[in-house]
Amino acid sequence: MKVRSSLHHRPLWSKHWPLSQQLASVLAVCLLVNAALIIGAVEFVQPFVERQILDELSPSAARAYHAFNSDKIPERDDIAALIVESKALRESENSPDTQVNLWILICVLTGSAVTFALSYALLGRLGHGYINVARAAQSVAAGDLSARARPLFLASQEEVKLARDFNCMAASLQRAERELADGTAAIAHELRTPLTILRGRLYGISDGIFSPGSKEVTGLIRQVEGLSRIVDDLQTLSLINSNQMKLDLKPVDLAEEVGHVLVTVAPDLEARGLRPCLELQPSTLIADSSRIRQVVSAVLSNSQRYAANSGILEIRTRDDVDESVLEIVDYGPGLPHDQTECAFDRFWRAEQSRARHTGGSGLGLAVVRAIVEAHGGRAKLRNHSLGGTVFEMYLPKSVSP
Repeated sequence: MKVRSSLHHRPLWSKHWPLSQQLASVLAVCLLVNAALIIGAVEFVQPFVERQILDELSPSAARAYHAFNSDKIPERDDIAALIVESKALRESENSPDTQVNLWILICVLTGSAVTFALSYALLGRLGHGYINVARAAQSVAAGDLSARARPLFLASQEEVKLARDFNCMAASLQRAERELADGTAAIAHELRTPLTILRGRLYGISDGIFSPGSKEVTGLIRQVEGLSRIVDDLQTLSLINSNQMKLDLKPVDLAEEVGHVLVTVAPDLEARGLRPCLELQPSTLIADSSRIRQVVSAVLSNSQRYAANSGILEIRTRDDVDESVLEIVDYGPGLPHDQTECAFDRFWRAEQSRARHTGGSGLGLAVVRAIVEAHGGRAKLRNHSLGGTVFEMYLPKSVSP
């Protein structure tokens, strides 16, 4: 299951920031706090330094100091006294400059401690989303596929995206495990019936209960053919899911391929009360002709089972700009309205209570979708307003490498 998320088009009101933006914000806050502490210390110390300077100055030097601070011109003698006494103050061990430097050093150390504490508190909140993902991954590795990662409130966009993608992966693994278990049970159920019939008939022939006549042999052959179809369908699905199925791609005409299939299955359709109504327009595409015929055969076989005795069966092909389209319309009972999305699932039947001989193996449409998607196309099955179903297949005229 794919996940769609974008970090490049993040709305301004999103509460989750990129990790780089979070780190930059923390550093900016720490620098501002540090600068505020130093500026505040200087502003706090300045009055005390001025008072100390005034206490150390003589009256004449003090008059010059006050004159300079009030934008007045002091007397020459006062200036000379201020110069001499200021030099003496700077050279003393307890000079104001030394005290200012000491205060600034204390503020820098205090600011560093506050910055460390603030950074530890803020940065300690970052990265916990990765820890949650790691813990969830350990739980999944231990066999708990229901484990999920929960991002924190202050998690970064990267953490949120990683947690979301991990949760999607875990959900896919959980779904795959459930499908594997269900599929294994369904396969066992599908194989059990023909194998039971074969074993019973063969034991009957061996014990002389049944005569090994042509009728009995024909029945056994049909059961073997049913088993072969199930195995072939499972193999096709397995090859497609593992990306190992090789398509023999070449130019084919969709209308011609449909016509080839109809030559074989038309008698069976008519025997089931279906009258094909054809509207086949030529449409050339690059595809595997045998797989396309397999798709058409599977869909028509599905119509025989679920739309028997419904009359007209419309079969159309048409050529769109970039796609070749196949449409098959029947007028049977249609799909249950609450199960239209399940038609292409493995081992699904329109009526789960049907027996194998009427309901099929439940793999046909799953194989159809797999083959169509292997060609880069899409398949749809829906009800129409007049009753019955519409199967639509859209195949690109050229397959991307």
